[in-house]
Amino acid sequence: MAGRTRTFDETDVLEKAANLFWRQGYEATSTEELLSAMGLNKGSLYNTFHSKKELFIRSMKCFLDSYITSFDQELAASRKPLEVIHNRFIKIATCGDTQAHENGCFMGNAIAEFANIDPELEKVAVTATIQLEDLFLKYLEIAKQSGQLKSKDKPEVLARYLINLWNGINITRRMYPSKNDLLPFVKTSLTVIR
Repeated sequence: MAGRTRTFDETDVLEKAANLFWRQGYEATSTEELLSAMGLNKGSLYNTFHSKKELFIRSMKCFLDSYITSFDQELAASRKPLEVIHNRFIKIATCGDTQAHENGCFMGNAIAEFANIDPELEKVAVTATIQLEDLFLKYLEIAKQSGQLKSKDKPEVLARYLINLWNGINITRRMYPSKNDLLPFVKTSLTVIR
């Protein structure tokens, strides 16, 4: 006997789950809230994803794959990768979306939530964040080779610096959601990648 045919778009469902996990965190998100947000019944949820934990892992991967692919394409299309990186941080600082400021960074939130509680989920979030660091590194190296990056610091150090800034701004914007507060901080922090 053949299994039931899926009547939902898995990517769409994963994006909805990711948004809920991002907004509320893993522990604070109930199965009922997930079902409602995704428009699924329990059978579909568990037949497809097996557990809330697996759903979280797959939704984070879906979110990250989409984000990294989009950011990588934007960087690859530009002859000035430092400008693209700079603009990405400025966009975070000037975002007028209060919910985005309150959400912070999905990956950073997960690292903080799972530290010393669930090593498997913490590792998933750390690995995801390192993928972003690797993307920074790739384009910092390109900028260094083309002479655009003038810093004497190694691209590896600068990529780690940018991840530190990324994590920091995503906490700081919860404290100071106004672009008037965030923008000077971000601009000053970005002077190292000139």
